[in-house]
Amino acid sequence: MRQRTSRITIARSRTSTEPLAEGIAKPNVQIVILAGKTFEIPMRGKLRNWSAMSDDEVVAYTKAYLAEKGITKSSQLQKGSNKDSGLNDRLQKRKLLSQIFERRDFEEVIVEGKTFQIPLNVQGDRNWSAMSDDEVVAYAKAHIAEKGITKPSQLRKGQNKDLGLRQAIQLRHLVDQIFERKQFDEVTLDGRTFKILLDNKQKRNWKAMTDDEIVEYAKAYCAEKGITKTSQLQKGPNKDSGLKDRLQKRKLMNKIFERKIVEEVILQGKTFTIPLDTQGRRNWVKMSDDDIVAYAKAYCAEKEITTSNQLQLGSNRFTGLWSTLARKNLLHLVFNSIKDARKIEALSDLASALETFGGKRE
Repeated sequence: MRQRTSRITIARSRTSTEPLAEGIAKPNVQIVILAGKTFEIPMRGKLRNWSAMSDDEVVAYTKAYLAEKGITKSSQLQKGSNKDSGLNDRLQKRKLLSQIFERRDFEEVIVEGKTFQIPLNVQGDRNWSAMSDDEVVAYAKAHIAEKGITKPSQLRKGQNKDLGLRQAIQLRHLVDQIFERKQFDEVTLDGRTFKILLDNKQKRNWKAMTDDEIVEYAKAYCAEKGITKTSQLQKGPNKDSGLKDRLQKRKLMNKIFERKIVEEVILQGKTFTIPLDTQGRRNWVKMSDDDIVAYAKAYCAEKEITTSNQLQLGSNRFTGLWSTLARKNLLHLVFNSIKDARKIEALSDLASALETFGGKRE
């Protein structure tokens, strides 16, 4: 039978005419085909029994496995999509890694037209501890220039991340030597330019600004973004929670947003004055029961709401008003009167119809 090859193929039997598939060629032995070669791997239950293989057998199998998977250093055996931790442990215990991987002391890297020699450890990983601070700084500057990296966090995440380099410059406190530190963040708002102080983490340092400076900036920001109330600073496309928190801590909100005490609403030709709380929301608590009922009746008449469910769940629902009516046990005063009005209207229509019908008969 012609052998079919794949990245790793296990046959049921050497002489079987079945297609190659997972299985065991004979008791306690697994047949594996790698890089065109066939290997018999001793088994202990469902696990490979590396201790039953000689050093030469383990080395031969490993070389074929690495060639099949494109593995070039020992760390790729320990982690990654093609890892084989069992094989990696066996190679380390028997001290066979040097027979598998060509030992390199340095890795040559060309960055920004410059050639850097990065020391490697016994696993073939970059050994930043073997480099001086100046060497690390020089390489890091070239690396971030080539990758367009402008801040330390981009070394930690993103498509150009380099966790090893990031950790090395952090442990050695070299971040300030590599990334240019800005003292200010210049922002143009509503035709004016503001300089916002930055802290050590390059975040806006509101603490270093006076109340007047924060108020001026906040007013310009709100004017530029069309923000008219506090909640829009907390959520929405133009939110700035840091600015909002600072305004609240310093109790400056009233200087930014014009504080309305009441809201006037016209319904059914009548004008209602609704008290507002400090957040600009309707404050039903400050209204009498009679005022709430009168407003609710006008609202329901305006929106053609005839039942409590429509006020709570319908297309013209007003859950705040419904909750207030329910809590104060006022729903029956609103909707019973609507039913009574409907009945009176229906009786009036009926009387008119009868009168018209009676007139016609005469």
